[in-house]
This record gives sequence, structure tokens and C-alpha cells, in this order.
Amino acid sequence: MKIEPLFSSPLIIDILDTNVVGLDKEENYVTNGNYRKSDEYRVLERHPKFERLISNKFQQIAKDVLGYTNEFKISTSWLTETKKGGGSKIHNHRNSFYSGVYYYDDYNDNSAKIEFQNPVLELSDFYLIPSQWNMVNSETWSIVPRKNMIIFFPSYLCHRVCEHKDDTPRHSLAFNIIPIGEYGRQDSFYNTSW
Repeated sequence: MKIEPLFSSPLIIDILDTNVVGLDKEENYVTNGNYRKSDEYRVLERHPKFERLISNKFQQIAKDVLGYTNEFKISTSWLTETKKGGGSKIHNHRNSFYSGVYYYDDYNDNSAKIEFQNPVLELSDFYLIPSQWNMVNSETWSIVPRKNMIIFFPSYLCHRVCEHKDDTPRHSLAFNIIPIGEYGRQDSFYNTSW
């Protein structure tokens, strides 16, 4: 038997073999309960080398994994801080193609996970409980952050930061990616230079 991940939502996890200097010095956040995100949504403009590293990484993923030769750009980037007991509500990112998060701090098993919601469940008329949950049938999928881990995911995927159970705040960099240049076809063709 062969199982094909038909129409999957590719979530890419990698480790960046780099030491990012400066992100840990950033402190520009807006408070939203215990979950804070930075007031500025273009943080990576202050870190151009790291912005290029992420952009180049996604460009390679877009080509090798997704099969796109388009060019892409990071449109927005912001820092998050989650204190003990905090987390975020389920959400997704509009006006974006892919989104991502980079974990630049130290984390442990009590650090808040990022949890993704299965978008296909809303399309089903039946609610069945499997004998064993897996990546194909799960309602949600969680990932524990690790230092230098980067995650890219389709922006339509609803996700949240789970409850943070550690005394040390959890920090990360989040970002959105959009296509630039020409894309589409016929009456749905667009060029971002227009």
C-alpha cells in the first residue's frame, strides 16, 4: 500500500546553523495579556543579514520542496514574548503566502509549544475518533521550540502559542512571506511592480 499526502499543508522545520546576534537584545514589545508581540512589524530590517538568510532559506524551500520559481519577500516580522501562564488565541495570517517562526532563545519542555489546527476537519461531515492519532488524522499538531529552530508554514493554517509553563519568558521571531514579481495567469495575472 502507498499513502500519498494529497493536497497537504507542507510545514517545514529546520535548524539554522548560525548565531544571530542582536535579536536577543531587542525589547520592543506590545503587551497583550501575557502574550506580547513587538510594536514594530518590520524588525528584520534592523537585521539585514539575518533577513537575507531567512529569505534565501525560504527561496530554496519554495524551489526544491514546493516547486515554485517565483521570488519571495519577507513582508512583516515581529518579536514575541510569552510569560508564564500566557499563550495566544488561535489565528492565521492574511495577506501572506507563508508564515514562519524562528526560535533564537533557550527553551525546555515547559516552553510553550506552537500548535497547528487541521484545516481539513471543517470540510468533513463526520466526527470520527481514531484509535491512534497521527499526522494524517490529528485535529491539532504541536511542536516544542528548540534553539535555532525555524518553522515555515502556509499562512492559512490556524495556529496558536500554547500555555507557557516556564518561569523564564519564551521569545521568538515571527514573520510573513509574500510572492513578488509576476505570478498568476490569464485574468488572475499580477505583477507587484505595477
